[in-house]
Amino acid sequence: MKSQHEKATEFRALHHRDIAFTIPNPWDVGSARLLAGLGFEALATTSDDIATLVREVDRPVNVVMGLQSVQLTLAQLSQMGVKRISVGSALLRAALGAFLRAAPEMKEHGTFTFAADAVSYGEISGLLSE
Repeated sequence: MKSQHEKATEFRALHHRDIAFTIPNPWDVGSARLLAGLGFEALATTSDDIATLVREVDRPVNVVMGLQSVQLTLAQLSQMGVKRISVGSALLRAALGAFLRAAPEMKEHGTFTFAADAVSYGEISGLLSE
């Protein structure tokens, strides 16, 4: 079995090739082993059984976080051997969640408390000017 360092080195190298790579998302150890056996060079997962997948396959594993059902920290994922974490559409969904909570508040209650969590124009301008 490859070490976590070897898996990380291979994963980094995949990102520097001239051709893209496909990274399928197995749902359990069996599907992960099948995909590895079929020659996929890396795997991704949104599974709750991340530690087992990382441990049981000799391929680098990318974990997709930002899902409501999986609440793990960067430290916990690193300890499992994960070397790359993607968040996919999580930031967009978080922003839309705030929007979908704010609009009914205005319409149904006539209040604007949602604005307490809003980013100021000054902060946005400062971030964009850097």
